Amino acid sequence: MICAIDANELFSLGLLLDELFGEKNRVGLVTVEHNPKGRNLSKFFSENSEFMLIYTKDIRLAKFNDVAIDEDKKTSFNLEDAKGRYRLEPFMRVRTSWSRKNKPQNYYPIYVSKDLKTITLEKREGYYEVYPKTADGREWGWKNIPKTFEKLNKDGYFVAKKEGNQIKIFHKYREKQVFKNIWINKKYHSEFHGTNLLKKILGENLFEYPKSLYLLEDILKITSKKNSIILDFFAGSGTTGHAVLELNKEDGGNRKFILVTNNENNICTDVCYPRIEKVIKGYKNLRGEWVEGLGGNLKYFKTDFVDAEPTDLNKKKLVDKSTEMLCLKEDCFDLVKEAKHFRIFKNPQGKHLGIIYDDEGIEPFKKEVKKLKKKFVVYVFSLDESAREEEFEDVIEMVELKPIPAVILNVYRRIFK
Repeated sequence: MICAIDANELFSLGLLLDELFGEKNRVGLVTVEHNPKGRNLSKFFSENSEFMLIYTKDIRLAKFNDVAIDEDKKTSFNLEDAKGRYRLEPFMRVRTSWSRKNKPQNYYPIYVSKDLKTITLEKREGYYEVYPKTADGREWGWKNIPKTFEKLNKDGYFVAKKEGNQIKIFHKYREKQVFKNIWINKKYHSEFHGTNLLKKILGENLFEYPKSLYLLEDILKITSKKNSIILDFFAGSGTTGHAVLELNKEDGGNRKFILVTNNENNICTDVCYPRIEKVIKGYKNLRGEWVEGLGGNLKYFKTDFVDAEPTDLNKKKLVDKSTEMLCLKEDCFDLVKEAKHFRIFKNPQGKHLGIIYDDEGIEPFKKEVKKLKKKFVVYVFSLDESAREEEFEDVIEMVELKPIPAVILNVYRRIFK
């Protein structure tokens, strides 16, 4: 969890988060310079920074991704294989403390085939015998002892190269960096990469102090997986959603985002939603140039109350709202069939969802399952606790039954009892 805040409420928020997550699960506090000009009318300090408070549920299980976010670091990883970006580092360590005398266990021969493709500790006829020695004859040590070398020596971790008359051993050093807790890179400045970017997308400045797109991208690079679901419950101008789409395009990920906001000053209808829609579909910038869309899907939901009075109107409303929530849960929104007692949905990946609203819908729904010959995730509304597995025995290979979420089911029972 990453909370952005300015100095005014930093201490109050920190105490609240310590109480919620526990001090031991505090990952760090990062200072971000987002406005290098500061505020000229300040009586005391001219604030030009904001803060990120970062927490986790269990710090024993949490870890950052091995990535680089600084451009100079990223460009140093100039090679790539199936596992990602890397650079080659010498396996010989040339330091006084790593001399043969000081590290005798790290001085041993490595055998390399003539084509430089096979690297082993096993002595083989016709192979080069390589010691950790410089061209002038000085003896040093390898970075690992033989036992560790054997564990590492797989999937092309070691690389041999011939330089002049000497064979040199390298190892792959994967993309990573140590992250500092003060971020002062120009790409985090909100004026250029927040305000001006938003103006290019929407054609005018409709929101004060949007965050830099690159700030959110780098946060996600460090903390998210390629299939993560990212929740921003104070979405503002929608920078988080935009960053998710950009990052998916960059690394081929399938991250999803949920943005939550009120509509104060029409921030949702005039800023957040239009921004994400344009970024997905494409838009013309202020110069009239077409900017290609990043692709993706976008659904818009508004919270609403369902009255508990058992009227027909409330029953219909609950069914409709519950259906939307289940579609959201299963990522299936395209309506395939709507009947009196059930509905069928699918998504572009071919996943099918069935929602059955009462027992009368089970048999006609099963007929559709047999007709479509697709595998379904199925939810069955019921007033009692009885299971429904026996009702689906004849189509059990095509149906995965799931329980209605309790928060929906409790209201359903109250209205329909």
